[in-house]
Amino acid sequence: MAGRRRSFARSGASCVDLYGEEAILRQIAYTLANAVEAGLAHNPEDWPGVTLAATDIGTRTIRAQRPELYFDPDNKRWPAFAEIAITVPPELEATFGWQSARDHIVAPVESAVLKAREVAQEAGRFLKSLEEIFATKHTTKASARETPGERNPTFAAAGNPVQAARALHDRRTFLAAYREAMQKVRSGVLGVLFPPGTSRIYREFGFGISTP
Repeated sequence: MAGRRRSFARSGASCVDLYGEEAILRQIAYTLANAVEAGLAHNPEDWPGVTLAATDIGTRTIRAQRPELYFDPDNKRWPAFAEIAITVPPELEATFGWQSARDHIVAPVESAVLKAREVAQEAGRFLKSLEEIFATKHTTKASARETPGERNPTFAAAGNPVQAARALHDRRTFLAAYREAMQKVRSGVLGVLFPPGTSRIYREFGFGISTP
């Protein structure tokens, strides 16, 4: 193809483990308020993409049809329809109970949305209509810049020192187990048991590796 080549960012995905109920609630609020802060919608549920209201959590199932382009209809990996149930996080349900957990989610989301509106308005980000959103060219670049070398956190504890200490312990334990397993593989040992979360090595490199 002639012209300038474009590609997605090569950096790894940001996967943040959430420790404690407060960290989970904050992340839900941040996720739902994101479109509002970007000036794309007045309420999270107004955004035409895959999103929802805080009150949908625990009661809604999103059903999507396979796109006609790109996804091979003869490939069984891509069903005609796919569903995802929006469930209450098990940690919140275990602490508060199902209904109370849903109630706990609503307040931080509403607070985050109000703050997001203020941020968007101060930055002059609000668009006039959905028509203007859809008219935006897909080649339009973001105006905000990311600072190279910024930290990419692996966990969040919402300022709770006990949960933060637990997260650090878990992270160090995982890295130690991973390094030990990798050393065995490099030494020719077969059937090495890797810690959970490292199955990609088995899929991509075909080692004789099993994970719990």
